[in-house]
Amino acid sequence: MENPRNSIKLKATILETPDWINILAITPEKKIVVVKQYRFGNGQITTEIPAGIIDNEETPAQAAVRELGEETGYTNVEVGLNFPVEIKGMPLNTNIGSGENQMRIKRIVRMNIRVYQSYGYYVDGQPVPIREFDYSIDSPLNTSPNAKTGIIEDVLNNIGWTRDEMPSITAPDPTPVFIQMIEYEVESS
Repeated sequence: MENPRNSIKLKATILETPDWINILAITPEKKIVVVKQYRFGNGQITTEIPAGIIDNEETPAQAAVRELGEETGYTNVEVGLNFPVEIKGMPLNTNIGSGENQMRIKRIVRMNIRVYQSYGYYVDGQPVPIREFDYSIDSPLNTSPNAKTGIIEDVLNNIGWTRDEMPSITAPDPTPVFIQMIEYEVESS
């Protein structure tokens, strides 16, 4: 694979998977619903939020309701949010081997976010436009707040975050938030 910005050839492993959904289910008592799953990779039972693959012709909301019912038994659910959302990723770990990670300084220089039927996103407090798929080249910030499917691209290009600080993605309006993918480009010393 060749980096389009600097023409450096890189080795890459690409895992192609179907789209999936992670479900943050909150009970009326404000408790988060979790499940216990056996994971073959580490041979242990782990505690996780419900999740699963989005079947063909299924929307993320439909998949969330189905998976939640299959994994927990909760079936009478309301999809969507009535509170603002803030998403902050875990610090990056680029160590994919068994040895010690020798990268002293790493920073995110670019971030792309793929969203589905959403609007009103902010990254580190700055509103960001969603470039819609199949409709237009861009979707300006001053357009009406219709749900869009597209990508928030080149967010805060080259400003970067440190190895322990991750960008904060917020949706201040209580609207359904469907983030399908967050992609980071990382530089290291």
